[in-house]
Amino acid sequence: MKKFVISLVGIALLASGCIDKPEITPPSPVAPGLSIYQGAALQNSVAMEPANVAFRLFILLREAQDQGIADLGQVMVTTSDEVERSLKAIFFGSDDISGSTVTETSPGKWTIHYPANDEYINAFDLSTKGGDVYIDTGGMMLDDPGAEWTITTAPDNASNKFFVIGGDYWNGLYRVYTSVSNYTITSYGDNDWAIAADDVAAYIDATVDQRNTSEWPFSFHLTADLAADPASTWGRMYGATYSLSGSAGGTSFIADARYYGYSYYVSASTPLLYRLSCGNGKLPRLCEGTLRCTLSDMEGVLGSSYPSMLVELTWSETEICKPLQRVDYNGHTETYQTKE
Repeated sequence: MKKFVISLVGIALLASGCIDKPEITPPSPVAPGLSIYQGAALQNSVAMEPANVAFRLFILLREAQDQGIADLGQVMVTTSDEVERSLKAIFFGSDDISGSTVTETSPGKWTIHYPANDEYINAFDLSTKGGDVYIDTGGMMLDDPGAEWTITTAPDNASNKFFVIGGDYWNGLYRVYTSVSNYTITSYGDNDWAIAADDVAAYIDATVDQRNTSEWPFSFHLTADLAADPASTWGRMYGATYSLSGSAGGTSFIADARYYGYSYYVSASTPLLYRLSCGNGKLPRLCEGTLRCTLSDMEGVLGSSYPSMLVELTWSETEICKPLQRVDYNGHTETYQTKE
């Protein structure tokens, strides 16, 4: 039986924007730049959650196939703490506790259902989820060249609308509801994927005003450079370096951006390199690369709050798994050691 380290769940989160945020507050001259970064990163994190769900389903289906098991609940793996666990429970929560279900409604079409339970926290996930995600695999696996998975969510007026709650910034205080348009994951084979959406519309549950609904298209390219050891599937994945490039932009749900006419844009000006083996148990470690975030203020409502609309964050790995993080904003530079 293969040994999986729990960090495997982080593969799908590489593009999430859930990356290290230095504890920078005013009067630091780079604090406004970190505010720009946060507006883009939080929105992108929510936008990538459907892809997170899809990659978890893919890994579960592939492992079930490798083990020759039809019942997904019976797929067992040994985690890094040498405990044998249900892979389905790791990825989606235990049926008897979380109430989550993974159902093939027709050949190649899957419904992932998360109950609207704000109190349940999956120890192996970065965020609590609720509602339904629908995935059409086209009868192919995400490691098959030419495979394209289409992801949809329940409509706005549905009781099973997909939402995310919790995370480092949210503290479990509110739900972020999400609907998607033309959301796909395409496999080019050889550990090479495109993840894209025409739009991700997200809003906080307490907000009924449409000015707080995001408009967030994105296009990312994810590749994996597997380790050389051919004897261990997990060893090759765990020792891999993952590279992310691409961009996203639009209005963010965290502010009245849509109403006031300002928007965010984020891009990897150099590829972002991640290592699973450096992760904290849930998320891979971002070790190298540069992220550019910009803020567009169409109506001029932000005034002097932002002396510059551009911030760059650069990670450089001077020591394995201990990258330095540099923030460049409005002619100022501050450098921080990435937290363990």
